[in-house]
Amino acid sequence: MLMNMPEPSELNAPTLWIEQGDIRQGPVARVAVIAPITKQYTYAIPEKLLPDVQPGKRLLVPFGRAGTPKPAFCLATDRAPWTSTLKPVIEVIDDRSLFDAHLLELGAWIAQYYCCPLGRTLEAMAPEASRKQSGFKTIRSVKPSAKLIAASTEDVNQLRSAKRRAVLAFVSSRHAGIVVDDLR
Repeated sequence: MLMNMPEPSELNAPTLWIEQGDIRQGPVARVAVIAPITKQYTYAIPEKLLPDVQPGKRLLVPFGRAGTPKPAFCLATDRAPWTSTLKPVIEVIDDRSLFDAHLLELGAWIAQYYCCPLGRTLEAMAPEASRKQSGFKTIRSVKPSAKLIAASTEDVNQLRSAKRRAVLAFVSSRHAGIVVDDLR
């Protein structure tokens, strides 16, 4: 004896309620996270980072439920509708693009051919110096404060040593500032 099963639409089963975010129109970036993940993700681009986010650059993006910052390669940028649940890019890591459109396409082909995550493929293709930040150096500079510029010579002469007076006089003469190593 065959029983007639009700159609799914006829069942009065409760459905889950899912909150929809507010739909916005704005700049977004499609990225490949440097992790063992084949999926690509989309992030909102904040206005202050808009000129710097370009395909081929590495970005720092919040990843996972905890929003742990992870490096990722920007694959494309676009102006598209998105919901308020889209997470924003945290920071741009590179000053210039490591890959042009042809190299990004090559990376996508390599990742597909060898069944490897795109983020890891692009990381392997990137120059080692840029991956390890070797060759980069931090330059510290000193600028005179408004107080120092307005200080009279009597105030400067009240300092304890002649060396300090010489350093302050030299720094105050350079309104644009001076690199600390040059100052030494």
